[in-house]
Amino acid sequence: CLAMAVATLSLASAEGIFSMFPCQGRVTYNVTLSYNWSAATHPESYPEGGFFSPAVVASHGAYYTMWNTLGYSSPGVQMVAETGGTSAITDELLTENYRNVFQRVVATMPAAGTETVSYLIDVHGARSFISAISMFFPSPDWFTGIEGLNMCDVAIGEYFDVLQGDLGAWDAGTDSGTTFTGEDMPLAPGRRTPIIGILEDTFQGIPVGTYKIYKMSMDSN
Repeated sequence: CLAMAVATLSLASAEGIFSMFPCQGRVTYNVTLSYNWSAATHPESYPEGGFFSPAVVASHGAYYTMWNTLGYSSPGVQMVAETGGTSAITDELLTENYRNVFQRVVATMPAAGTETVSYLIDVHGARSFISAISMFFPSPDWFTGIEGLNMCDVAIGEYFDVLQGDLGAWDAGTDSGTTFTGEDMPLAPGRRTPIIGILEDTFQGIPVGTYKIYKMSMDSN
């Protein structure tokens, strides 16, 4: 009886915690990245044979940040931005698994400069944000991605059916190189700089593609 009472209390507490968040239930979203980076679209900022590294996509809460403009790169973001490797950021996501991170998708294949790739990922109540990252290859430490979009419309307490926009470009602040194919110039930890947008200066203000995140299904539980 005592065990049953404790279990009931725990369930009620959990339900009470989740009821604090504006959007309820679990939603599956399709995250589509339509890359558009080529010699035709970016004649002044496309190195021959350029492509995108395997994307990393995560759903998470407000207390986790994959990356953000003017923030500093984690070791995982540094690895993605400098080499396209995903092992470090995967470890970071696993550390936050089911605390601040709900789900993760780590692609295994790179994408051509004009390829479209899609991934399915769930959000739920306290973890209604989606972030993504992929490296421009080759580059010193430049990447594109999605910067912590909240899929919950907090004004009305409902999940968005769709969010879409342009893909920008950022410098991770961990290498001082200024050209796509120049020599690596890694910065010591104490000299690293914040993440900054470089779409205007390096890509002539031309987006490198678009993202579209649209609702696939919803589970009220």
